Amino acid sequence: MRVTLDLDMGTAANKQIPNSATEAFTNMPAGAVSHIDIYDAAATPRRAWYGTLTTARTLAAGDTLSFAAAAIAASLGV
Repeated sequence: MRVTLDLDMGTAANKQIPNSATEAFTNMPAGAVSHIDIYDAAATPRRAWYGTLTTARTLAAGDTLSFAAAAIAASLGV
């Protein structure tokens, strides 16, 4: 399943950039979510980071996928 959503990232510290707020993606399609890709822009996207979720999620149609603030951390050269 591939879904494009907006994500707010915080300030880099200790070679990581965390998401800056709780992220809630509503009305998701049914499917399994096991990985995340982070792109630098919506207009002409380039993948900046990617990784595997610690715990995969199984969603029913209409579910909300949410991540607490700092639950997603893009590592920089770690």
